[in-house]
Order: sequence, then C-alpha cells, then structure tokens
Amino acid sequence: MDQTKTGKFISELRKEKEMTQTELAGIIGVSEKTVSKWETGRGMPEISTLPVLCETLGISVNELLTGERVPAESYTEQAEENMVTLLKDSKSYNKDRSVLAVAVPIITVTAIILILIHSWGQGMYMWFIDLPSIIVIFVITTVFLIASGCYGDIWKAFIYSAGFGTPTEEQLLNSLTAVRLAGKTMLASGSLLAMISAINSLMLFADIDIFLLAMAMVPLELLYGLLGYLLSLPIKARIEREIVKMH
Repeated sequence: MDQTKTGKFISELRKEKEMTQTELAGIIGVSEKTVSKWETGRGMPEISTLPVLCETLGISVNELLTGERVPAESYTEQAEENMVTLLKDSKSYNKDRSVLAVAVPIITVTAIILILIHSWGQGMYMWFIDLPSIIVIFVITTVFLIASGCYGDIWKAFIYSAGFGTPTEEQLLNSLTAVRLAGKTMLASGSLLAMISAINSLMLFADIDIFLLAMAMVPLELLYGLLGYLLSLPIKARIEREIVKMH
C-alpha cells in the first residue's frame, strides 16, 4: 500500500462529494487532524474506521487500500495483494506489542532493584507502591476526558467491551475515541511524572539514600503509565471487533 497515493485518493473523493475535512471527520468519528494526516500520507485509517470511511466515500475497502478505482477484471488480484500487505502490517503490529510486553517486566525489575538498594541499609525488603503517582495519573486522565467530552464514553466503553448493552455504531466509535484518549493520556502522564522525578532526584544527589529513593520513582511512574496504556488495548480491540461486526 502507498500511503501517499491512498491519502491523495481520499482527498479527491472527499472534494468530489463537496465535504470538508471537519465534516468527514465528524461522520467517521475521528479528529480533523487525523483526516489531514491520511490525506497528506502521514498515516493510514485504522481498521475500525474503514467500513464507515469507504461507505461515506462510495468505494470498497480494496479500492481505498489500492488508492484508486479498481477495474472488475483486476479486482481479485489487487485484493490478494492488499491482503498480503495487511498481513505484513499485522505482523509488524504484533511485533510492537511484543516490545511492550518485554518493556513492562524490564521496567518492573529495574524499579524493584532500585527499591531494594535503597532498603538494603535499613533492613527492609518490601514491595513499594507510590499511591500519589497513581492518583495523579488517574486525575490527569480524568481531567482530559472531561475536557474532551469523553468522560461518559469511557464508562460506556467498559460496559460495551464486557458484552452488555446494544450500542449503535456511533456510540461504539465515541467509546473507541475515549479509550484511545485515556490510554495515551495515562502513558503521557506516567512519562511526565517520571521526567519530573528524574529532575528532582538530581537535586538530591548529595544524600545517597534520598537520591536512590527518588530515582526509584522514575521507573515506577513509567510503569504505571505503561500499564494504564496496556490495559486500554484489550478494551480498544474488543470495541473495534464490535464495529467491524456491524459491517
């Protein structure tokens, strides 16, 4: 697949239908910035958005991935090529998830080692949970969801992903947007707190015990943010499957 070609194709079809990027984004359930990225070749639509995007533009998924109208005689051949490309992209996605799966235990082990180093001289060996950091990440995420108008949708996402209720496609798309925002916000919040802790720890270098305790917060806060993001992935995947089933 050629992202630039597909993006140009989306732009041409949108203009043919006399739609703005804002209008198209509203129908699909994404931001105007996302549509702009598609049309400039800096990103591709997610699988969950393909059905409604293609229906809106009046094309098939095969034509969207190809980046042009596909003649009937070459439709099957082109569909096979696109399927192979999608499989490759899927493998790449799974590889990225594997990297995350490796990163979590590494960060966890690092945090434990730093905590044990700090506790060694005091004869204490225990798991350490930084409750204030968890609360801060939760509060920041909640504020972002409220500010974006997605707070109610995040709770609906939990309900829909558990198989309860009969949501419409629009409700599922809104919930999907909320889950994505929550996951990214938790990851960003954990990273921000870790950065602040790292800076503060450098100011405490004179006292080695306090310095080690402060440094222990860095991997822990990264871990909290990463765990929050990872927890959002299965919910996101479940909602995406429900959207695909509707088509």
